[in-house]
Amino acid sequence: MASRVTRWLAAQPATHWLSPASLEASTMNWQASAIIQSGKGAPSASGNAVADAETHPLWAADVTGRGQVIGGGDSGLDLSHCFFADPDVPIELKSVGSSGNSGGWRGFFGGGNGGGGGGSVFESEKHRKIRLYRSTSNASPNGGGGNGHGTHTMGSLCGSPFDSGANAKATAYRGMAPDAKLAFSDLSSEKANSGSKSGRSSGAILVPGDMGGDYYRFAYDAGARVHSDSW
Repeated sequence: MASRVTRWLAAQPATHWLSPASLEASTMNWQASAIIQSGKGAPSASGNAVADAETHPLWAADVTGRGQVIGGGDSGLDLSHCFFADPDVPIELKSVGSSGNSGGWRGFFGGGNGGGGGGSVFESEKHRKIRLYRSTSNASPNGGGGNGHGTHTMGSLCGSPFDSGANAKATAYRGMAPDAKLAFSDLSSEKANSGSKSGRSSGAILVPGDMGGDYYRFAYDAGARVHSDSW
């Protein structure tokens, strides 16, 4: 079909020339962080972005989110991603029921939002990045990841590689608050989808009916005083 369309377009009087379009995606977090911090574009090469005080004045002043917790909710995180992984503290999601135990998990996991009768949770004060992870699913031991949107948004907020010295390129792509921790609610749907690596919905998310009591309060109790919801 593509070749037929191309030949048709080429034959039109208004067509002067045809050229293939590049569909390759490129990550440019170092540019976004520079514009947010200084209003200026970062150097074209990402390698020195972190050390550039002119374009990253907050980082140069050591304002990196250290000691802070960010709350967030989205389609899930890839917990093996270098921005979130901690080889010293393995993440083990523990199943919780929907009977109202474990501090009122019922509202999130089984309160009429279609998320099923249970879920899983990980809590840690030692993990370098994940302070809290709540999931509507028991199906994925790695916390799902959904369609990648949660990994993207939370990575832009506070993602940071475990060994920044050994991974300079990844460090240049780190999030705005790279030293902050994350209290995250995985809102991915339980509905199976063969196109999803985790076997979960490739797009749908489930939102609790009581956002204050069954959603925000868990991040707040984990220390978060700012919450991001990009859905």
